Amino acid sequence: MLILPRSRIVSFVWVFIPTLLWSLLLHNIILCIDSLLFPVIERHLSTKVAFYSRLVWALVFVVALLWDWNIGPSTYLFYIREALPYTPRLVLGMIGLAIALLVWFMLASNISEKMGYRRAWVFSAGMMLFLMKVLAVAGIVQEPAFRHHIRSPVLGSVHLLFESVSASANSSVVETPNNTFYSFVQRDKSLPPRIVFMLVESWGETADALATMAHDISDQGFQSIKYGFTTYRGSTLSGEFRELCAMYVQPSNALMDDMENIHCAPQYLHDKGYHVTGLHGYQPSFYARGTFWKRFGIDNQVFKNKLEVQPQCPGPFPGICDENLIRFGIDVLDAAAKPAFVYMLTLSSHEPLDPAVLAPRGKYFNEIKVAHKTQIVTRRAISALVSRLEERANSPCTLVYIVGDHQPPTASAQGNLFASGKVPYLSFTQGCPAH
Repeated sequence: MLILPRSRIVSFVWVFIPTLLWSLLLHNIILCIDSLLFPVIERHLSTKVAFYSRLVWALVFVVALLWDWNIGPSTYLFYIREALPYTPRLVLGMIGLAIALLVWFMLASNISEKMGYRRAWVFSAGMMLFLMKVLAVAGIVQEPAFRHHIRSPVLGSVHLLFESVSASANSSVVETPNNTFYSFVQRDKSLPPRIVFMLVESWGETADALATMAHDISDQGFQSIKYGFTTYRGSTLSGEFRELCAMYVQPSNALMDDMENIHCAPQYLHDKGYHVTGLHGYQPSFYARGTFWKRFGIDNQVFKNKLEVQPQCPGPFPGICDENLIRFGIDVLDAAAKPAFVYMLTLSSHEPLDPAVLAPRGKYFNEIKVAHKTQIVTRRAISALVSRLEERANSPCTLVYIVGDHQPPTASAQGNLFASGKVPYLSFTQGCPAH
């Protein structure tokens, strides 16, 4: 008696595996509609054809899923080689579970029979949602929910796959962005003796909120306030290349060779007599960051292994809390006997966020509306930098530049919280003579 109801429950679980994986990854309700059509379609296919159709679809689904995290097909081998071996066990366990569910999705048999007459209901719902998704993509239906909460990998991702494959045949270094830290310091012919550059993990802001933050910083006595937005592409490593080298870069196996012809801000400042230091709260081996930093021109590197005495914050990549990293970074800046440049890459706002990192608030920016929960952490890091700078007495003229590496993936996937493809930047000075 219980076998039939149980088998139907299992079949419905199978249908919603893609929905579950996508929703967990983006921490939002994402309905994947393609799998709703399978139980009816596969009744008209041979077992062999049905298996291969599932296999191809699963590959397309994975491409779409990773794309929402700024990971394109041309970068897969790079991520497997440079990131996967150093990924925390918890994250690896989650990846393993996702792979196991997809394997079940490809191999499970008799799903159509187990659903019984209910497969027609599921198919009808899937076709209706598929049609609405088509109309939404075409701009005929303007309801944002259909664009951001309903996904069809077949409809929306195949063209991205072909575009990325064709792009991978070209050099991994493409175009030059206009607003970057490197271009900023190159334009300044009289650089101050102290320079701080902070790349903020997963930072997104609206124009009004960014203007309020800039106004708050100005109220604390800092000068030469500049702010705006720059265009981003890719993940954190791509953001480092964009800001430090003024280039849009896709991580790839050819990237190491391309580095021979790339000139970046740390080397530029070193050649001008600056003592250059880079700080990050995670491992130097992750994404081969230690190797890339050296080629950027950062010889003095401080990672998690050199900061074990500092408090650590939880998350998918547990590491030194941003506030402690920032305090240590400004201490390094002030201790330098000659002109100094300190580069800090934050970590605590990396998604998925651990609820524990959301509890404390910073000294500043708390009155500004929060559109996405990562802003609690990113604004706290910027507040910590401002607060630490305020503590300095009789400090040399200092330039501060802050920018996001990319938007929070869960926010950019929704597409309606922040301007598409844009990240904020802020710059200001402290203790510099008026021009």
